[in-house]
Amino acid sequence: MKHTLILFLCLCFLPAQGQEVCFHNRPDNFQLYPRNGAGYGQVEISGEIRSGNYPTIYIHLDRENERVATYPVAIQNKADKKIFRTLIPLKAELANYTFSYQLHPDSTAVLLAEQVVSGDVFLIAGQSNSVASGNSVCKEEIHPFFRTLGTTRKKEGYLPQDTIWGIANSQGCSYGKPFFNGYSAHVLHSLVGQHQQVPTAIINMGVGGTRISENLPSEEDPMDLNTIYGSGLYRTRQAGLDQAVRALIWLQGESNQKTGYDRYMEDFARLYAGWKRDYPNLEKIYMSQIHTGCGENEHGAELREAQRRIGQLYPDIDLIANVGLPLRPDDCHYTREAHDTLWHRFYNLIARDFYRQPGEYLASPDVTEVCYTDPECSTLCITFDQPVVWPEEISAEMLAYLFLNEKKEYIKVEEVYTLPEASDSIFLKLQQARSVQALTYGPDGFVKDKEGNLIRYAGPWITNLKGIPALTFDQVKVKGFTMY
Repeated sequence: MKHTLILFLCLCFLPAQGQEVCFHNRPDNFQLYPRNGAGYGQVEISGEIRSGNYPTIYIHLDRENERVATYPVAIQNKADKKIFRTLIPLKAELANYTFSYQLHPDSTAVLLAEQVVSGDVFLIAGQSNSVASGNSVCKEEIHPFFRTLGTTRKKEGYLPQDTIWGIANSQGCSYGKPFFNGYSAHVLHSLVGQHQQVPTAIINMGVGGTRISENLPSEEDPMDLNTIYGSGLYRTRQAGLDQAVRALIWLQGESNQKTGYDRYMEDFARLYAGWKRDYPNLEKIYMSQIHTGCGENEHGAELREAQRRIGQLYPDIDLIANVGLPLRPDDCHYTREAHDTLWHRFYNLIARDFYRQPGEYLASPDVTEVCYTDPECSTLCITFDQPVVWPEEISAEMLAYLFLNEKKEYIKVEEVYTLPEASDSIFLKLQQARSVQALTYGPDGFVKDKEGNLIRYAGPWITNLKGIPALTFDQVKVKGFTMY
């Protein structure tokens, strides 16, 4: 129940006349109620009258300080208690509502809660790029209709008393500050608010530098506050939002490029099962395939391949490749402009799936087949699941690092071309025929420049018609000769 932490709490009010009212359910300041299919949240107000003989309690609803409705609620005698209960519809819009009550039309109204809204609910999870913190990225802006409960913290565990609703991102851009939610959530809220004209509540569960294994639910207690998963679940349940989550965005993997890459799919299956169990109305998961580089990345291509295969395995998951996004000097974290680009891409998928916004080619292209196109096996054809564009600006130096064979040796490509009648395909004319049995697109992370210095391979990359990069792939088996 929403107002249950450890013991059941009954919130009592003492109006001037001395009558005592105890509320079992009532809105909190800044609370967001998830909207239903008709565009309304349902606000439950219930409780009991401890003294006095009043037949009715009057619940007042003000919109932006203007009275819009009064709900007379009958007080009933049951089991020697005087109880009341009502559900009040709250329109999902960019407007704040205030709740107050009276026991008699001539008495003074008592404030219950203010700045209450209805809107949509999202979860974000992963590591540092799922949060986006730091002065170079985060903006100290106040968005009055962007709500969250509690605070996104690091790994030290969650404080059970941190269950207060507030305006997200209004108190700073660093872990542990009140209502901190990260710039990523800020961008998503801004886009939903701008285009859909509804408030949002976002619980950001991301913690920087974490492997996927550190994000898994506890087998004994999924709501263990000493775990990242349990802290996020606790916040969501305390907010009364766990049944309302329909979309989750997952950005993680940089910390699995050295260890855990080989069991990433197995760990993700556990995480996915937990999400589906604890958020039973979750319909869509939007996931990123990480960029090249960042720390110890000797198995970066294998990790990205595991993420690509996850997108193929789960029909409710859409992937966005993050290669090509501009990074900060550490080669790990995205710039503000990169977050803006990435979250616009996520929003377009969300708008297609939940807001009936038409659109095609919104997810990253994925390879469907690699084959030889001639009997001599001198030309490879890479076919994707949508039309693609070859980066004409790519230099010969960078092209030399883009494709690898089954031995993880760089492939020498004589020419790259496309055909109008095969817009979903890229053709590679090889310098040496029959030199590839399995193809990798995209190196692990770092390559050598002309002077022999290690640099992060940053593209250019194959994209779709909207400029969204194709998913990289690792060791895709090459089929035999196919006529084109």
